[in-house]
Amino acid sequence: MVRFTLAALSALVALTASAPVEILGSKHVAYLSVCYPDECPIGLCYIGDFKILAIGYFADGPPKGSSATPSALGKLSVFLGNTAWEGDKKSVRVGSAGTMSTDISRNALNLGQSEIAGSASLPNENFVCFRDGSTKFKITHELERYTCTADYYCPSTDIGV
Repeated sequence: MVRFTLAALSALVALTASAPVEILGSKHVAYLSVCYPDECPIGLCYIGDFKILAIGYFADGPPKGSSATPSALGKLSVFLGNTAWEGDKKSVRVGSAGTMSTDISRNALNLGQSEIAGSASLPNENFVCFRDGSTKFKITHELERYTCTADYYCPSTDIGV
């Protein structure tokens, strides 16, 4: 009897391990990022003068590779703006996804990777934000290509029930 039970259990584990897993809930992900041009837009310049703080919104889950582009983009500041994600709450229009509100703690840049840094929300969806610092994606601004590095990774908390 014990052999039958162990054999049945082994067969069940093998069957479920090979079955596709359906992920419930939202795949939506936002990256609060700093973006720099791939080349200086005016020839010779300090590339930092052309930085953009932007939210890269990915409707189908995290980007696959550093050449991925977001489903929608929201710009918090362009070029010489001294705005930062940390501290005060921010609101940024992110294309057709809506206006995203962010609330990142003032000392979040000092956190280790994957530590909780704050939260974000769209009108009908909430996100939790973690310190990132390594995820990259591409955007285009005024016909120039930019590479963005995520300061914060914000997956949706919507479980879709």
